[in-house]
Amino acid sequence: MFTYFFWGKVLPERARLDLNLNKTFKALDIELEGEVIISIILNQVLVTVKVIKEENIFLLKRIVNSLLDAEMSKLAFIRGFSYSAIIDRCLKEDGAEDWVYGIDYPLEKGVHTVGAINEMLNWMQPLSVGVEGILIERCLNDFKSALTHLDDAPFYCYRAIETLRNHCADINGISKSSESRAAQWQTIRDAIGITKEEIGYFTQWATQLRHGHMAYMSGEDESNVLNKTHSILHSYFKYLREKKGH
Repeated sequence: MFTYFFWGKVLPERARLDLNLNKTFKALDIELEGEVIISIILNQVLVTVKVIKEENIFLLKRIVNSLLDAEMSKLAFIRGFSYSAIIDRCLKEDGAEDWVYGIDYPLEKGVHTVGAINEMLNWMQPLSVGVEGILIERCLNDFKSALTHLDDAPFYCYRAIETLRNHCADINGISKSSESRAAQWQTIRDAIGITKEEIGYFTQWATQLRHGHMAYMSGEDESNVLNKTHSILHSYFKYLREKKGH
């Protein structure tokens, strides 16, 4: 067995939480199983993970987050408290890996300089104005949720794209009826220059998640889902900018 330790905290810290649990898990799609010991004292988290094979620490963090989220959800139901568990460090037992996780996800088209961030914020602000702006806000909220809840990333990503389909239908005067759905998809595909297959890429996981099934992704799949979605959103916002003449 290979052992990894994960540290973090449960927010808000003013709502005291103490919890001790032993759990097992199986991720059949990636042929991984193991044991988990969750210890939370005064909201400070230590999770010990023992797995049958060495694994990527980012994938393990996703599994740990999923297990912690499950417990936070139970507590939300029992106590009515909105707890959030954050993992910020991992140490492999033999010391070979010792990592402090950042808050960012390596998006291929992400911007990081102050000038570029401000420029994008300035031209994105008008997009969220008015009734149509509500759809843009919802799309962005779903993408943020995808970055926060990686287990459900395909669901949030696909819903973000579907929201843009509705937005595109609105600004182009296309009916939102179910009979017009094919026309709605065709309009947004034409607007940003993508294919039906590129949209269909997301459904292999999103459909399972939407119907309450689990869908484990590899680290590569996870990166593809997030970066492909980010690229589609980026292209659509560029389309809106050009359409408005900015």
